[in-house]
Amino acid sequence: MTLFAKWLFSTVLAVFIGNTLFNYPNADAFKPIVPAVVYEYGETPTIPTETTIAPTTTVSFVQTCGDVVNLARQVGFPEETLGDVSRIALRESNCTNSSFNPKDPNGGSYGLMQINGYWCIPNTYWPIGYLQAQGIIESCDDLFSATANLRSALAIYLEGNSTFASWGN
Repeated sequence: MTLFAKWLFSTVLAVFIGNTLFNYPNADAFKPIVPAVVYEYGETPTIPTETTIAPTTTVSFVQTCGDVVNLARQVGFPEETLGDVSRIALRESNCTNSSFNPKDPNGGSYGLMQINGYWCIPNTYWPIGYLQAQGIIESCDDLFSATANLRSALAIYLEGNSTFASWGN
């Protein structure tokens, strides 16, 4: 399936699901309950997995930057970083998960947070790609899913000692 076909399919599916949920009179009943994660002082945060976030919360498409912030909170970004996440998503992709920058010399930049291909392309250090080795994605194309993109951004954030240095911040 081509990249465009995947994008088109995910967009149509997201619009259908979004319209179904948002027009449903009891839409709040569909919102998952995500438990808060509390870390002890000095404990290293771990990247949330599908078991900590119900599979029903996997989101391929977001409609606003506010949706990005809510999803970033769900995947495990610390509350004090959500302003940075929102600002980066707005600057990098205008909060559009289908954004792609083919001119990036390291394999393009993907999705909401414009994650550099360096993180998902096999290399000397990570023969299957860093994000694949972490079990977050299977291929770079998965970064067009809003949830996968933000989970990947969280992994990169944590890899960078809890900084947004990979985004020039």
